[in-house]
Amino acid sequence: KLNNITTKDAFPMPRIDDIFHHLSQAEYYTTIDFKSGYFQVGLDPEDRPKTAFSTRDQHY
Repeated sequence: KLNNITTKDAFPMPRIDDIFHHLSQAEYYTTIDFKSGYFQVGLDPEDRPKTAFSTRDQHY
């Protein structure tokens, strides 16, 4: 049921520490994308089984 109504993303949002690692070699960068990309969102306990997150090596 859930998969039939779920909108699929093309890719998961990268972790903030991975972004900073990639930026460490950059000569120029902007903070526009940092403004709203990492807000914490409230989660109802009943929705936890339907929620996923990514780490550097895995997708859970």
